[in-house]
Amino acid sequence: MGQLPLGPLRLDPAQAWAALLAPVCRPNERGPATPDLFPDQYPYDVPGYSYLWALNTARPPHEAEFSALVSKLDYRLPVLAVGSNAAPSQLDSKFARWKAQEPGDAEIPVMKVQLEGFDIVYAGHMALTTGAIPATLLRVPQATVTTMVTWLTRRQLAKMNGTEGLGRCYGLLPVPGTRVRGVARHDGLVPDEVPDPVTVDPVNRRLQCTVGYVALTGYACLGDSAEREELLGLEATEAVDSPLRRCKEGDVLSIVARGLALPEESFLRGDQCEDDALAAKANDYLKEHRRSLRVWGESSIEGVR
Repeated sequence: MGQLPLGPLRLDPAQAWAALLAPVCRPNERGPATPDLFPDQYPYDVPGYSYLWALNTARPPHEAEFSALVSKLDYRLPVLAVGSNAAPSQLDSKFARWKAQEPGDAEIPVMKVQLEGFDIVYAGHMALTTGAIPATLLRVPQATVTTMVTWLTRRQLAKMNGTEGLGRCYGLLPVPGTRVRGVARHDGLVPDEVPDPVTVDPVNRRLQCTVGYVALTGYACLGDSAEREELLGLEATEAVDSPLRRCKEGDVLSIVARGLALPEESFLRGDQCEDDALAAKANDYLKEHRRSLRVWGESSIEGVR
C-alpha cells in the first residue's frame, strides 16, 4: 500500500522516526484479545485521569513522581490512544508476554489531554480479536475532544505497531492540535509541570510531535435506514462543539446486527470473535456503510460524505 498523502503536514524528526518503524511490523499480525470483556464494553476500563501503567497495575502517580516523569518524556513519543489503547486492561493484554529490556520499558505514562479540531468516531471495520467496532480520528475543525496520550519508548512503539495491523487496518500519522492544557490528575487538579520544552511548545502548550493510529478503513456511517445513516461519535469520549451524535458501542453493534438480520445478542456477547464467517459478514456490511479516510488537510465533517 502506498503512503497516504499528508497534505500540509510535515514530519519532524520524532515523527519521521516513528514512521520508519512501520515497515518492521507484520501487516497480518493480529492484536491480542482483551480477556473477560464483551465487545459492547469497548473501549473498556479507561480512567478519567492521567495514570502510570505497569503490567497488571495502573495508578495515579504521586506528585513528586509525576514531576519526575514529565521531566523525562523527551525520550518517549506521545502516541494518541483514542480507543482501547487507553485502557489498562488492553495494555495488560498487549504487553503481557513482553519483556522490558531498556530503562523505562516496564511502564507507560498515560496522560489525559485535549485534542482540538478532531472528534473520535467509529471506524469502518470490526476488530477480529475483540469483536468491537473500534475508534478512529475524524477531522472536525470546531470540536475539542478529551482523550489520552500514551508516552511510548522506541521498543514499546514497535510492539504497539505490531498489535495494530499497521498498513492493513491502521496507519500511524502525525496529529496536530494536542494540548496539555487541562491535563487532569486523579484528584481533578491541573499540575503546573509540563513535559520538557523539546516536546511541548511553551507558548501554547501544544505537543509538537503527537502521532496517532488512524483507521485506513475510514469511518462507519450507520443508521436503521439509508436516510438516517450518519457518522457516530464515541459516547465514551467527551467532545465539545461537535455536531456528531454520541453512540454507545453496543448500539452500533446492534445497528450492524439488524442490518444483517441477525440476533443482536450474537454480536453483543462476542460470537464474531470465534466465528470467522460472522465476522466476515459484519466487515462486508461495514464496507458498504462507511466513508473513506481523508487526510487532515482536506478532511472535515462536511467533506466526509
